[in-house]
Amino acid sequence: MVRSARALPVLLVAGLLLHGCGRHAAAPVTTEPPPPASAPETSAVDNVVPEGTSKESAFDSNQWNSAVGLGGGAGGRFGGRRVGTESYASTAEGGFFAALDRSLSTFAADVDTASFTNVRRMLRDGALPPPDAVRIEEFVNAQRYGAAAPGPREAFTVAAEVGRCAWNADHELVRLSIRTRPIEADKVPPCNLVFLVDVSGSMDTPQKLPLLQQALGLLIDQLRPQDHVAIVTYAAGVEVPLASARGDERERIREAVQALRGCGSTNGQGGIQRAYEIARAHRTAGVNRVLLATDGDFNVGIRSPDELEAFIAAQKQDDIFLTVLGLGSGNLKDDRLERLADKGNGVYVYLDDLAAARRVLVEQFGASMMTVAKDVKLQVEFDPRQVQSYRLLGYDNRALAAQDFRDDQKDGGELGAGHCVTALYEIVRRADAPRTADATLLTLRIRYKPPEGDTSREFAHRVAAPAAVPEQPSDDFQVAATAAALALQLRGSKDCGNLCFDLVAAMAGRLPPPGSDDLRSMVSQACALASRAGVEAR
Repeated sequence: MVRSARALPVLLVAGLLLHGCGRHAAAPVTTEPPPPASAPETSAVDNVVPEGTSKESAFDSNQWNSAVGLGGGAGGRFGGRRVGTESYASTAEGGFFAALDRSLSTFAADVDTASFTNVRRMLRDGALPPPDAVRIEEFVNAQRYGAAAPGPREAFTVAAEVGRCAWNADHELVRLSIRTRPIEADKVPPCNLVFLVDVSGSMDTPQKLPLLQQALGLLIDQLRPQDHVAIVTYAAGVEVPLASARGDERERIREAVQALRGCGSTNGQGGIQRAYEIARAHRTAGVNRVLLATDGDFNVGIRSPDELEAFIAAQKQDDIFLTVLGLGSGNLKDDRLERLADKGNGVYVYLDDLAAARRVLVEQFGASMMTVAKDVKLQVEFDPRQVQSYRLLGYDNRALAAQDFRDDQKDGGELGAGHCVTALYEIVRRADAPRTADATLLTLRIRYKPPEGDTSREFAHRVAAPAAVPEQPSDDFQVAATAAALALQLRGSKDCGNLCFDLVAAMAGRLPPPGSDDLRSMVSQACALASRAGVEAR
């Protein structure tokens, strides 16, 4: 095990085709030519992002569903795949790349966790998830880690660690974690929050609108006099049950929340425009955010998916960001919600119970609401003298071409206060690699913009090549590796050596208590369901 940390300056079904034991251990190498790119510099650079509104007109739910390829439509705008009445984006997994041919791996940061909690809901309900519902990086980033937070004058810390790959003895795993500085509750700047709530008939089930009302009750208790809250609802039409209230008007806010009722169709002409208008009218120098709460079958009054995405993306130029709260089962349009959050400089979370709501809206309020780094991109350069081949576990829909790293017109991810983004690479070391103390395994480069600026900053972090990999990794390494293993197994991923449910269960059994109870429980449920479904788990 090798660890290094350096502070950076400020800033469903059962019967799925799941592989059991006995997978081939050989690591195939993708042979397509690498994208054109010159080796990036390691020094900090500054670039100004080129300045980049959209049309606003209505459409009905059937038109939307057709446009995105649902409800019998032929569009498939989001690349979504129907699973019953739910839909998930179908994304091909990246394979192994030869470091000699393609030394650069580039992707946008991602701290969404919706996939983990949504799959947790499915397992609790007694069903294995469809593979497309499983996003590996969200399983990894949903876990709690003990990495040190940055100091008061630092924006990030970076931690790196190399350990053994549990499913292939000839491979190693590299854990790269970036953590932002958390913010104390009394230090959070004024918040201007507009909840855009779907109150259509499909939301009238206990795990949808009633759960949201309970969740908002937790948030209300955290509000301060300097905060403002508004509520916009959409169903057959658009209403504004709460135009805006100060944070200390808790009873007024609570009454408006408790009065929400689900009924009618989903045809909210102008709903999203109205929400952003209110957010703009009460704009503060602190946090400005629209929070869309829905089960995903929504129509908020813009003609096409392209125009809806363009409208949301345009609002972030005014520092009004979007957070998406997914709710319920049977109607979830996961592919839409994820993309909209990405376009709005926000996060996509799924609330399956009140504990999840408490974590997002209370425990992680600063991370959920306060962006501290925009357009965060990561680029890993492997030293081909040390690494024969590698693959990134997850981030398949966040992958970027190497030249996109310094192209500030290419969108990255957003990190909130106290966020930790973790990436795992599975690598094959060269047999003839020099094992000297000064050898470099990889160089991690991070590029981002401060929350109130368009000039990018870039930093580099070198990770030394370990002379030997110890048997006992850190607790954080074990948690990340187990989360990734569960996700790989549920997806039926290829090239996973001897990975099987029994191996995942063994990994979960070695997890450090406490803090990993959810993950251990999910592994146990998945193993039991796989066994009942006849999926080999030897």
